[in-house]
Amino acid sequence: MQQDVNGQPPETDDLVAWADYNGLTHPILADPDMVTGPYVVTGYPTYVVIDREMRILNADLWPFDPQYIIDQI
Repeated sequence: MQQDVNGQPPETDDLVAWADYNGLTHPILADPDMVTGPYVVTGYPTYVVIDREMRILNADLWPFDPQYIIDQI
């Protein structure tokens, strides 16, 4: 989540309310500093796979492929 309904960086309460409203059960992160610039975020959900050295392995794993994640571990 990059911003709240007013276009401001989200607060934790905003993020929790948004996740609850959308029925999300997977982990989510706020992005108040809008660091998603290097990633291909053209829609949601976007799954960016980052390795332990913080390199982007896949900028947009869509459709989601759990086996791809397992293979990277």
